[in-house]
Amino acid sequence: MNTRRKLTASGAVLATLAGSLTIVAVSAGTASAGCQPEGDDLKPRYVASSAKKGKIKTSLASAAVQGPGEARYHDVKTAATTVEGSAEAKAEIGKWIAKAEAKAGVKLTKKWSHKEEWEYVLYIDRGKTQRIRMWHLAKKQIITKYIWDVAHCSKTKVKWKHTMLTPMKGNSNNVWLRENA
Repeated sequence: MNTRRKLTASGAVLATLAGSLTIVAVSAGTASAGCQPEGDDLKPRYVASSAKKGKIKTSLASAAVQGPGEARYHDVKTAATTVEGSAEAKAEIGKWIAKAEAKAGVKLTKKWSHKEEWEYVLYIDRGKTQRIRMWHLAKKQIITKYIWDVAHCSKTKVKWKHTMLTPMKGNSNNVWLRENA
């Protein structure tokens, strides 16, 4: 008879445990359902860091000159640049460029090009072999993409973070510099 009582007591404990497990499973399901994003939370959020000065190389360059002498560039050509950085962030440039512009305080563009008659001369010092190249001014920023984080019930999970160099709009944002050949 003692054996029978022990089995009955064990059965009661198992029934209680099974009931507890069911309650835990239901409450866990309810908690994650309440943390689902709605409306604008479904969209990723992009944040741009403060902009630093930068420049992007164009294809316009003079022939190399051994100094002392002058390096000259004179031609009618199209100068062009495009945003530099990760392919992942480039693919989403349309989504983050407005944030980057606001933080930089200037107009930015994915691509810049301009055809003109270019003429520029710089002196090359003795003992150096250099050429001159046109660079286009740009802004260097860290762009971060945040997405919804179910574990913390907020939009704080970093999907990606990349340093991007974005050309400034406008045809007067060019500078000619010496570079070693």
